[in-house]
Amino acid sequence: MKVLINAMSIMERGGCGLYARELIRGLLETKTSELSNLAVPRKVYNSIGNVKDIRFNKEMMASMAVPEELITSKFQGSFWHYLTLPLWEKKQGFDIFHDPAQIGGFTLRSSSKKILTIHDLSPLTHPALHPKERVLKHKYLLPRIISNTDLIVVPSNSTKVEVAELLDVDTERIMTIYPGCDHLKSETKIDFSLWKNNIGISSPEPFIILTVSTLESRKNIGVIVDAFDKMCCEDLGKDDIYLVIVGEWGYNGKELKNRIRVSPFRKNIIITGRIDDGTLAALYGGSSVFACMSLKEGFGLPPMEAQFFGLPTIISSDRALMEISGEGALVVKLEEGNERMAEELSTHFINIRTIPDLRKEMSGSAQRNASKYKWSSFTQNIMRAYRSVLG
Repeated sequence: MKVLINAMSIMERGGCGLYARELIRGLLETKTSELSNLAVPRKVYNSIGNVKDIRFNKEMMASMAVPEELITSKFQGSFWHYLTLPLWEKKQGFDIFHDPAQIGGFTLRSSSKKILTIHDLSPLTHPALHPKERVLKHKYLLPRIISNTDLIVVPSNSTKVEVAELLDVDTERIMTIYPGCDHLKSETKIDFSLWKNNIGISSPEPFIILTVSTLESRKNIGVIVDAFDKMCCEDLGKDDIYLVIVGEWGYNGKELKNRIRVSPFRKNIIITGRIDDGTLAALYGGSSVFACMSLKEGFGLPPMEAQFFGLPTIISSDRALMEISGEGALVVKLEEGNERMAEELSTHFINIRTIPDLRKEMSGSAQRNASKYKWSSFTQNIMRAYRSVLG
């Protein structure tokens, strides 16, 4: 079985990049012939090794192929994805071409079976929260890509329903394969006490509210800031309450920047930017509660990472988040509006802070739920998907 994977997203630090790396790593570790080549643009290939927190093994490097760019322009990445890669793939005679990049490079027909991973359809369900170019690609290019696709892999049943309804795809062509959340289990954690002092958390036993995501409007982080402010106003021990926001700034983050700037408790809001996996693992282990109030998700990896470490977790009522989190998280209803959400979220924060039995119960529920999502199971199901398209 000759399998090609489009690995252009392998250097990305977000969820799609992690998905691609774990997909490739899992297939390589099976010691089978499931994986023949990883296709990457020259720019990506040349940058490997320059990024300290993304590791590549020898097997991964040996599998890389670099189809050379045909056209040089400011849209070089798109041309490589939608023209260079399909032309090159057509000549190679692969059995399967798997593209985990949301909108695959299936612009040409070829003899290989095509598998596309669609992570979420928020550009279609919430177009105002995305750049116009991304919305147009999902509206006009994705349907054409799907017409050349044999199987669509999605990370949740919620996404499966949306793909079927919004893109008019038969559910038999869609397979739900849940990603894992146990990729941080072997990370060497940093000294958390030293790290928190370095970023300005001086309290010996701080109450840390944590959120991890791209800092953009779709993630609805402003509600978490509002809830943090409300909690600080009501809690006499507010000097040891901190909101730690982990992630890089994304599309239309200006509103969130302004919201944080006017917080009366701004000195206790810490924006870390991107952090390495050892620091992230330590932060999950050292925080008090995790909050994710996203308007739309396809899976929701950070809440599951938090649950893996037994961190009490609170999510919005997004369908995918509720599906994945199960009984391992408290839920705040999106339909109630941001003000009511902030009030309810603040109440949850205070209860978790003041009721030890609640913290213990939520921690246990979180870990039990997260134990269902393993990357080893993901790999097994991906191989089952490969075999299914070959008949």
